[in-house]
Amino acid sequence: MARRRKHHLPDRVFEGQRCVVSVTICTADRGRWLGEPELAELVSQEVLRVHHDHPVLGYCIMPDHIHLIVCNAEAPISRIVGRFKGRISRRVHKTVPELDLWHHGYWDHIVRRNEGLYEVLRYVLLNPVRKNLVKDWWGYPWLGSPMIGRVGPDFFGTASAEEIMWSEILEIR
Repeated sequence: MARRRKHHLPDRVFEGQRCVVSVTICTADRGRWLGEPELAELVSQEVLRVHHDHPVLGYCIMPDHIHLIVCNAEAPISRIVGRFKGRISRRVHKTVPELDLWHHGYWDHIVRRNEGLYEVLRYVLLNPVRKNLVKDWWGYPWLGSPMIGRVGPDFFGTASAEEIMWSEILEIR
């Protein structure tokens, strides 16, 4: 039997250090339930709840997956993602108990300084345009940056890679 490749890094990678991590969480069978506005709003609320304990630099809720760029603040990403998925599941299952919400696991990637946090944020925020959901990314209601604040049409024209400071992200809290 072939070994399945792990989707995420082991918890020991995160022990005692702060990392900026790009996380992708998919729905079960790539179901498009996150395309429903009520559910996307619920997920958006949970993103802000994560941000309360672990700075969220950016997020995008797509119909069948979620992108988060989060500082782990020394906590294992598995714990952050597990709690996030669990809170959403509990809330959704109160009204739709039969809905199979999540794909098992998630994908993560530690964002290294030399690869460009700015480019990772750009990738996440432009996802709805690449998937032809909107013409202009800032018109998509289910993305943002709780840490930076408003990200409007001029964001990528005015913000530069130097303005997104690693030290600010990793030293918060």
